[in-house]
Amino acid sequence: MKLRPVIPVLLCLLFSSYARADTKHEENHDEKHDVIRTLREHGDILPLEDILKRARQFVDGRVIETEMEIHQNRYIYEIEMLDQQGYVQELRFDAKTGEHITEDLED
Repeated sequence: MKLRPVIPVLLCLLFSSYARADTKHEENHDEKHDVIRTLREHGDILPLEDILKRARQFVDGRVIETEMEIHQNRYIYEIEMLDQQGYVQELRFDAKTGEHITEDLED
């Protein structure tokens, strides 16, 4: 019976630590967006909208995720799309030139 008051306290601690972790993730997310915005403003990368138009030339489907990665000092847009057959395809484009690099079928 003495354990009952402890449970709400433990739940509060759990949720408060989760909220702090989530806030840190949001701050990192915002920093990444700021970097990408700066790169775009300086002409170092193409706008995501341009890359999505190119991606739709390769895959007829719905965009489900976009990411910006750096590989070998090169900015890469990674676009995941759900195609008409229900498969997820990941396409990679050079963020500066818009060149299509690879296309993979996800499992």
